[in-house]
Amino acid sequence: MVMHVAPSASSDDQETATVRRWLQLTDARKGTPIEHPGEEFTTCGELALDNQVACILLNVINGRLPNWGYTRDDGEYICTRKTVAVRSRRVQLLPQLLLSINWASSGPGFSWPVSYYVTYVPGLNVRVVTESRDCEEITGYTDLAIGWCKVARHTAWGCKRIIVEYWLRAHGVEPIPWECVWREGLISKEQAMRWRTEVWGTGPDWCFRGWRRPQSMRMTRQIRELIDHVVEQSRPLFQHCSRPGWALYSFRGEVERYVTRFVDEHSRLPEGRHSLGVRDVIFPSIRQAT
Repeated sequence: MVMHVAPSASSDDQETATVRRWLQLTDARKGTPIEHPGEEFTTCGELALDNQVACILLNVINGRLPNWGYTRDDGEYICTRKTVAVRSRRVQLLPQLLLSINWASSGPGFSWPVSYYVTYVPGLNVRVVTESRDCEEITGYTDLAIGWCKVARHTAWGCKRIIVEYWLRAHGVEPIPWECVWREGLISKEQAMRWRTEVWGTGPDWCFRGWRRPQSMRMTRQIRELIDHVVEQSRPLFQHCSRPGWALYSFRGEVERYVTRFVDEHSRLPEGRHSLGVRDVIFPSIRQAT
């Protein structure tokens, strides 16, 4: 059953003010370097505000967004998205699907869908792009506003820049690109695949162009063993997650990024000192950081 909430001028004004504040913070943050873990996923600098704006824009289609759930032994059904009331606004917001992708398949029946929508905001005359996932394990939220553009040309105009820049910023720790297009919207499968190629190139040796791997680090056997050891030692920390496998996979990406940055900073070690640095310097540093 769909619940509706009567329109209210004050609530509409509050939503417009929230989106306007997000636009201002997003503009102010352009060009700001990422300094702390987690900042790569936020557009305005506040993940909670990114989520709040996305919830406002996607309210009317909440029931069609990616969802994940399971049935407990007692028969209770648990899902990541809760039923929300559809607000009756003076001017209703109507998100349009750009595309839906499957980021990865971690096992039979365990896919990671991501949907991108664009919504026109009439009071501010802008289009905002949102990303929706089926769980909160990556960012702590299922929905985020990831960018905006001015209203010009066709509806999908400007969306490529927003999505590609977000992939470059938010998924720099992912050396492997998303898997496939699940559903076409305003963006065709062919367009989406071209965007993916622009970001990750073509395989089998994917090379994320925003992920700089120094010459001194070619994922040597010793470094891989080091990363594997750190990840295995940290496995118990993720058992409480609803998807511990994906949480551990994301953690491994963070460790690989940390190792890459560390080796990059110490890549001028004298010849013959690299392996000593890996064993005696990098490992203690990772343990301290994690």
